[in-house]
Amino acid sequence: MKLGEDGAIAPGSAPDIKVVSDTPQERTYTAAEVEAKLRGLVSQNSAAQAKLDEIAKANEAAEQKRLAEQGEFKGLAEIANGKLTEQTEANAKLMAELNTLKAAETDRLTALQSVLDERVKVLPDQFKALVPSGLPPDALAAHLSNLETLAAKSGQSGILSGVAGKGPQAKTPSEENDARLASIGNMMLGKK
Repeated sequence: MKLGEDGAIAPGSAPDIKVVSDTPQERTYTAAEVEAKLRGLVSQNSAAQAKLDEIAKANEAAEQKRLAEQGEFKGLAEIANGKLTEQTEANAKLMAELNTLKAAETDRLTALQSVLDERVKVLPDQFKALVPSGLPPDALAAHLSNLETLAAKSGQSGILSGVAGKGPQAKTPSEENDARLASIGNMMLGKK
């Protein structure tokens, strides 16, 4: 028996093979039949090997793609985490600034309310009744300025500007209030 270059049995070189089986029939195969059967098996083996190679290549490509996507997703996740960290830090800074501003506003309103309480105390009694309760400090300051102007115009300014006609005239409560508010604002801003 001779093999060709492709590994198949060369035609006419195979001896006759006798196959013995458990069945009572014995059959003798010719070299051509064996060669044809062997060529068929080699062909099937080659086709199966080609399919296996194709599957292996597809699996390799799928694995490479999966690893690439995993790397991309990991990179994207790192970028997203970095942005989240930056935003969290920015939010923390903004919250600190907001809390500082809230504290400063609370201090301003407390100081303003004490000034307003003093201004209400020096109003003539008939004008005190015109001061509404529950006004926010900024609105109350504007309202008191109007009442003080009205009191000064109506001649009720004795209490507000000193004894009528005697001695140097003091500043009106509105002027005093403006000066106090300016000094409080300067203190809050760190100015002298």
